[in-house]
This record gives sequence, structure tokens and C-alpha cells, in this order.
Amino acid sequence: MRSFLRWWEMNQINIKTKAPLYWPFFVFEKKFRKNVGISFNRTLIGCMNNIFGTRLQCIRSNRIVFEDLSFHIESGDVLHLTGPNGSGKSSLLRILAGFLRPSAGKLSWDGASEPIHEKIQYIGHQNAVKGALSVLENLSFWLQINGDRGDQKALACALQTFGLEKLANLPAQFLSAGQARRLTLARLLVVPAPLWILDEPATSLDTASEGALQSAINGHSEAGGMVVMATHTPVEADAKVLNMSTFGKTRATG
Repeated sequence: MRSFLRWWEMNQINIKTKAPLYWPFFVFEKKFRKNVGISFNRTLIGCMNNIFGTRLQCIRSNRIVFEDLSFHIESGDVLHLTGPNGSGKSSLLRILAGFLRPSAGKLSWDGASEPIHEKIQYIGHQNAVKGALSVLENLSFWLQINGDRGDQKALACALQTFGLEKLANLPAQFLSAGQARRLTLARLLVVPAPLWILDEPATSLDTASEGALQSAINGHSEAGGMVVMATHTPVEADAKVLNMSTFGKTRATG
């Protein structure tokens, strides 16, 4: 009886979002409805041309995580956020996604002062995977709640790109950590968006899966998309890097 009540609780529908409470990322699902992003052939339909951050500051628990941080990226750019734990990589990504507001400074998404959520795909540390659904059902659900922003061809492409075809009918609760991460990353291809915000996306991935992720990022960039990602792995010498440790302090004053 207790197991049934737990299952029932985790599958209740949030009246505002029409999404299971088990999916915390889907509180934003109503904002992901318009037909923008990239099509199956990776040609940009609705693009995002640039993002500007000017003298940004982030304060968490009376601690200045970073301040006086400025950057800009343009169509086709891949920006790597580096720095030790606690340097503000995840905080900056959440600010870019619109989940947090900077304590000071200005951000501009393609000239807009507020993030355009339907043009953003955010992948955080947590895998938004529902164990009771199969791999295919998880991706189909993601496709369904995002309306006409993706299609079945994109779903098939996502399964193939991340090596999930043979696991398509397996309940997600039986996936390994790496397989669950691949399933989460497959959402990037199922429902396209010009801006990918990725928080340590290679966590739990093996070498082959890291290669698949890098190929997906390269293809997105070549199509004119933008990627901002936090990473602890070495980056190429010519990569665009923002070292977050440069902007850190310890405690807010006043």
C-alpha cells in the first residue's frame, strides 16, 4: 500500500503545468511551445544571434559567487565555463536559463532583457528521467509536451546519435548512470532550440558517448546554434573559455 501511495504521489498532475511533479524541469513546459529552433536537417528556423552579459554579479547566502563578469557569444559559438567547484559555473548557467536573476549587471538575449525560454534547452546535473517509462516513452513524452517543436524523425535521430536504439523499450529505472545521462542528452535533438545550456553534460559518460555528445555540439554550432557549458574536462587550445575563478570573491558587504 505504501508503494502504491508513493507511486500515486509522484505521478500527480500539477494543475498549472499539466506535467508530473516528478519532472521538476517541466515547470517551464508551457513556455516551450512556439515553433522555433532548428529543424531535423539542422537548418536554423528561429535562431538566437547573440547573448551579452555586462558586469554581472551573483550573491548566494551573503557570499559573492562572482562579480564584474562580462562576456558575449554569437551564433555558432561554444563557450566553455571552467573553474573549481563553487566558482559559479552552475549559477551563471541558471541565470542564462532564466532560473535565477543576477544580483547586479545586465543580460541581453538577442536584444531582449528577459530570456526567451522557447529558444533554450537546459540540461542540469539532474537527469529528468521517469523510471516507470521506457527510454522511447520518456523521449516521446518530452516531444509531446513541447507541441510542434520536434517530430518523430528527430526522435529516431536522437536514439541513434546517443546509442539508445537497443534500449528503446527498456524501462528507464533499469538504466545505468551513463545510459540515463545519454537519455537526458537525447532531449537536445528531440526538441531543438538555438541555445543549449549544459551543466557538466559529460558526467557518467564513457569515451564513445563523450564523442557522440561532442558530435552533437559540433553539429549544433555548425548550424548556427550556441552552446554554453560548464566543464571540468580539458578543452582544446582554440576553444572559447570563460574562467569563472577570475571573478570570485568571498563575502558581500553592507
